[in-house]
Amino acid sequence: MALDGLASLRRVAGNHSRFLYDFSPESIVLRVTHDPAPRILYCFREEGDTIDLKNLAKRVASGDVKAEELILGGEIASEQDAIELKTKGATVFPGIKAAVEDAKKRIGKSA
Repeated sequence: MALDGLASLRRVAGNHSRFLYDFSPESIVLRVTHDPAPRILYCFREEGDTIDLKNLAKRVASGDVKAEELILGGEIASEQDAIELKTKGATVFPGIKAAVEDAKKRIGKSA
């Protein structure tokens, strides 16, 4: 499944053995919905050395995105925006793989 590939990125083509870069995501935001518009593109906002989800929080507050449709995972899980989204109904995991597994289960139920 494409979600498995996204969660387990290993390397970029042309990478030489002298270099080892981890291309797996540190954080992920997934949305399982029947809405044809994703509405979560560019949801991460870089602010200095940190990343926040203020753009996503605005979408939820405006009603454009239902918090219950959101699955957040990884480093972002401990950030204030993710904690606030969780109180509104988003599912939050400390790891990427758990978030992907939850999304796969939801997709299986809605199919």
